Amino acid sequence: MKRPKGPELKMPDLKVPAFLADVYYDLRDRRLLPLIGLVVVAIVATPFLLGQKPETTAPPETPGVIQALKESGGRRVSSLTVVEANPGLRDYRKRLRGREPLDPFRVVGKPSLKGAQLNEVTAAPASGSSGETSSTSTTNGSSAGGGSAPAPSGGGAGGGGAQPGELPPSGKGHLVLYSYAIDVRIVKSVGGQAQEPIVRKRVLMQTPLPGEKEPVVTFMGPAREGEKATGKALLLVSNQVTEIAGDAKCLSGDEICQLLEVEPGFPVVLTYGEDGVKYTIDVLKLGLVVTGHT
Repeated sequence: MKRPKGPELKMPDLKVPAFLADVYYDLRDRRLLPLIGLVVVAIVATPFLLGQKPETTAPPETPGVIQALKESGGRRVSSLTVVEANPGLRDYRKRLRGREPLDPFRVVGKPSLKGAQLNEVTAAPASGSSGETSSTSTTNGSSAGGGSAPAPSGGGAGGGGAQPGELPPSGKGHLVLYSYAIDVRIVKSVGGQAQEPIVRKRVLMQTPLPGEKEPVVTFMGPAREGEKATGKALLLVSNQVTEIAGDAKCLSGDEICQLLEVEPGFPVVLTYGEDGVKYTIDVLKLGLVVTGHT
């Protein structure tokens, strides 16, 4: 039986672009076609894998939960009971088993001072800031040369016999206190007539001059540059001072200086009060003095 002849179908002539053909042959020559196939399969399968819901795995049950479930007859327990642990104090016999407890108050043997010798140690007075008091201590005993240390002269609140600018004598067997002090000469002039000069020695810090009734200035201590003393004195000027004359440096103040830096040997003239009384203040010496002992 012959089949009827139908219309002849002609397949269209499809031509692959030269670019894709070159890529295909290049991958085939380098044996990369399987790798490209895996990449394509992974790209297609990734959305399906990510869209699946992950299976939730229950955490392993602890022995306490299992025991609670057994006691409840297989029923789920809604809450767990928390029991406080109370181990109590440890028995010292178990803790110190095999060891003898040490008594911290028991003295083993007696200390011996045979052959011991104390050397005299004298520390230089520590430099403090202005307004502070420096101190040093000495230990009782013989000096390094074998002689005994001299005892400090004088006493009381005024201290030993050191003058400003000199290192005060060290005490023996006690604490010695030091402070800065000045020797100052003050001349008062009323109506242009100068009175007899007044010389005050060992004026300690925070002392008004010439006195508490007329506190023209107050000695505040030594001036400093950083941590080093400059050898100049700081004078706090009263607010009743109307004029200042002399070779001094003003550290604070606008119209009338409030804090003066005075060098020993350079007097300063200050006009005080409504009457215009003039005071010539001349700092003679500045140094450390002994202020007391323990």
